[in-house]
Amino acid sequence: MTVKVIRKKERLNTQWTELEVYMDGEKKASIFGSGSSEIGLEDETAELKVKHIMSRGAARQVKRGDIVEVSNAPLANYLLYAMPVILLLMFASSYFDLFNFWVAVVVAAVFIIAAGSIKPLQIKVISNSHESGK
Repeated sequence: MTVKVIRKKERLNTQWTELEVYMDGEKKASIFGSGSSEIGLEDETAELKVKHIMSRGAARQVKRGDIVEVSNAPLANYLLYAMPVILLLMFASSYFDLFNFWVAVVVAAVFIIAAGSIKPLQIKVISNSHESGK
């Protein structure tokens, strides 16, 4: 039996990033765009881990016949949308001398630390074809 990994189609980065799929620590597949991949399981259960390049991965236990969907975490989406707003506010406030340079550095550092501390991906089990009789 296999586990089917589906990458959810999203506007932000599905078309230009590679999704690496690991099963029990061994790289099994790469998914580009909003594609999918089927990965064979040797045991009844295994640890599925997915990650983007230069980011933290997300892991989950899967069983034979599972169909899982990988998508961006909502907090990662909000941070990506907040980045241009924060940059515009920093440039506007520095133009009008409302912002000290060091305060801008601290705000940028806090944003970078917050963005790096979240897991950008989430794994959701959609269904188990083994249980549904397929």
